[in-house]
Amino acid sequence: MRAVKLIPIQLDKPRHILLDMRAIYQVERALATLYGEKRVSLPKLFKQGDLSMTELLHLLWGGLLHEEPALTVDRVAQLLATVPTRQLDLLLGEALREQTGMEEISAADPTTATPPSGTGSGSGATAGSRSGSPTPSSGG
Repeated sequence: MRAVKLIPIQLDKPRHILLDMRAIYQVERALATLYGEKRVSLPKLFKQGDLSMTELLHLLWGGLLHEEPALTVDRVAQLLATVPTRQLDLLLGEALREQTGMEEISAADPTTATPPSGTGSGSGATAGSRSGSPTPSSGG
């Protein structure tokens, strides 16, 4: 069994992102409930290159649950007030690559991002590329 590399992030205090299968499961369940869908597939969203800020927020929430199981999505949103979107993209991309082998999130600026080509190592989802996504209102 290989050692899992936790990805550090500075929020209200030093925290560590862990995107294991449990975290991915929690995120997919919460997003399905939020969107009123039967299911949501994060790998499919990554492949489409269509991650919203809501989905990135939920992904971070899921990645922090191992340290604080009572953490809510709203609390994570508050904690992210000082973290630039680009930094969040990079950290979540690193966690996905290191911990699940899933395709990395693109660190492109969401205001100028173009659809990924799907061939290079930088291809993947871009933050904020879906408009009209609902704002999270609960810890799911």
